[in-house]
Amino acid sequence: MKALIVDKAISFGGSLEVANRLARILALKGIKVELMTDCRGKDRTQIANDFSRISYFNFPITFLRESAIQLRVSKLTKGKFKVILYLVGILIILINSLAFAKLLWRIAVSGADIVHTNNSVSAALLGRIMRKKVIWHAHGPVEQSFTFRFAMMNCHRVISISRFVTSNLIQHGIDQRKIVQISNPLAGHSETRIKGEVKDIDIFSIGRLVSWKGQLELLAAIRHLKERNKNYKVIIAGDSDTPDSSYKKSLQVFVQDNNIGENVSFVGHITDAPAYYRRSKVFVHSSIKPEPFGLVITEAAQYGCAVICSAFGAGPELVTDKVTGLVVDPTKTSSLADAIELLVENTKLRDAMSTSLSDDINARFSDETIGAQVASLYQRLLKNETTV
Repeated sequence: MKALIVDKAISFGGSLEVANRLARILALKGIKVELMTDCRGKDRTQIANDFSRISYFNFPITFLRESAIQLRVSKLTKGKFKVILYLVGILIILINSLAFAKLLWRIAVSGADIVHTNNSVSAALLGRIMRKKVIWHAHGPVEQSFTFRFAMMNCHRVISISRFVTSNLIQHGIDQRKIVQISNPLAGHSETRIKGEVKDIDIFSIGRLVSWKGQLELLAAIRHLKERNKNYKVIIAGDSDTPDSSYKKSLQVFVQDNNIGENVSFVGHITDAPAYYRRSKVFVHSSIKPEPFGLVITEAAQYGCAVICSAFGAGPELVTDKVTGLVVDPTKTSSLADAIELLVENTKLRDAMSTSLSDDINARFSDETIGAQVASLYQRLLKNETTV
């Protein structure tokens, strides 16, 4: 059995990080894997290459730009003129023709039985044309573009990473019989929890600096805590992933205007996240829009952080409120401040919750568990079983 896993992400993280982990897990289970990605620059060094063949394509119109164009056209036409959407899709294919041809060639010569696509419409459609079994790995809500939904609907199976995503897929017309819920695998690092490690960071947050990730709400909570004479050390990791840095600047202005500069440090993009997790007492996940999974939540749990997660999206599927962590509406910044204060100040509660969450996460999302689920899906699909 061989699988070609295709991910059009241009940077390492999110879906590509999951694809990389999954390729490693499946290879260890004896499945031949090839990983094909649009990852560029220094980020390529983060992709492990000891488990499978790695190949690259460079699309002039990237996945993000393609999605933005399709969505804009769909809004302008109000979805009424599908021929225009078809023509836009064809134009994008023509512009991306060389990379598209390389993808077609890899599907044809790789010997793959299954094309497993994270977010590539091209891979899904070409896989069907080449009469391969095609799996769409849904890492988030269904996009509104016609070609995106058409490609997903024509896959043999759709993997959903959470109940939140499953509900969204069904709402957008994806056949429920095609959907298989398989969560993301864990980071896979050894020695994730080290006994007696020093916790010199009170609050840690990591993610792209975009408004829906809720960093501004976290800073507002820190302001509340400052007013209560709580001078916690806060580290915010991550950077903007677009040329527009206005949100990042607004965060910096907020820090300055509210005199919390002595408490808050922005460390930008980091490659040593485990070191920060290990040093942190509390990890805060403050997304103000629904998160489809919350990979950082599972990572924080692995490395021994107590976790406060957003009530929006799949976070509550990972964290049981008041049992393995705290679930908070981050737009209620005073409540977020209360949750932070409780866990930072109460060492016994913090340790109990972090241990419970770590044990739960490792049991539910281990390599063995996730690998067995995906391998079983592959086997059933190749046997043409009609039930999922």
